[in-house]
Amino acid sequence: MEKDINRLKNLYLKRVSLYEELLGCIKRESDNLINQDIKGIWSSLDEKKEILEAIEENNRSFPENYTTSPVPADISRNDKDSIMSFKKKLMNLKQEIGTRINENISFINDTLTFINDVFNTITNTDKKPDIYGRDLKKRNGTSNLIYHNEV
Repeated sequence: MEKDINRLKNLYLKRVSLYEELLGCIKRESDNLINQDIKGIWSSLDEKKEILEAIEENNRSFPENYTTSPVPADISRNDKDSIMSFKKKLMNLKQEIGTRINENISFINDTLTFINDVFNTITNTDKKPDIYGRDLKKRNGTSNLIYHNEV
């Protein structure tokens, strides 16, 4: 029984360390995005894939009854507290990882929107729909009048 508890604690410890590695990788990815380091972004993507594979491997190592009873009821209070602290740490790490991922996505979207706006300004186009088709009003601005005539 003690051997199983130590194995479970080691699995949780490994899981926590993998999530900490993932968080570090996402932070590096954020720095690479800010510094526009394309090679760094690709290397962090590869690193994330490796870490996620290791997390999946770790998940498969947990006992089968883990989903129904994550903390065995017949263990000592110290072991139960230790496992619960690992679970709390994991929950906090997952929250922070989610926050960092959302920040990275927001940064990418803002950057792409900015670049799109710059291109639209340079080419003097905007996001207005085409003027072709029936019952569409003439767009204000300098456009060729032939486009506004019905065929």
